[in-house]
Amino acid sequence: MADRGDSMPGSEGADFPGGAADRAEARTANFLGELADAAWSTAESLLREQQHQMAESVSGIAEALRAAASSLELSRNTAIARYVAQTADQVEDVSRTVRRRYWSEFVADTEDLARRRPALFIAGAVAAGVALGRLLSAAASGPQPADRATSDSSSGAAAREVGAAASQAIGSAAGDAADEGAAVSRIMRAG
Repeated sequence: MADRGDSMPGSEGADFPGGAADRAEARTANFLGELADAAWSTAESLLREQQHQMAESVSGIAEALRAAASSLELSRNTAIARYVAQTADQVEDVSRTVRRRYWSEFVADTEDLARRRPALFIAGAVAAGVALGRLLSAAASGPQPADRATSDSSSGAAAREVGAAASQAIGSAAGDAADEGAAVSRIMRAG
């Protein structure tokens, strides 16, 4: 009978209780770590793609606002046109911010706002939910007949153009976000 210290080459730890189990556990932990890293990398890639699509949608809203401002200017509503153009500039700034920042920064900013000003955070979440719900329901119900008083005015046409562009952009971004969120959820559950 061989001593415990006289094990065969290549079988280090095989004679000790738990040696093989420890190695198997280490390999399993390593594999799971690699799997989690791959899932996280895939999730980040999906989020980055979604972020790019969202920035493009927001940029499209800014373009629609600029077109509305031009239409308002042609109809001699210069004061309103100026406000709509300023809004377009601010929306374009949001688009640039969405393109430049990482999701983790958005989450950190949101968490910070929720901690510092919880009432504002809740009010903003409710307002965003109501606005998104209205836009999605309007987009789902299709085009509605316009009122005669506004159908002939170019400012009414500009308002309908902005509303349609915003509904379409937000609706497609929300649908894409839901699809991507479900995919990320499935990936994270698999990991």
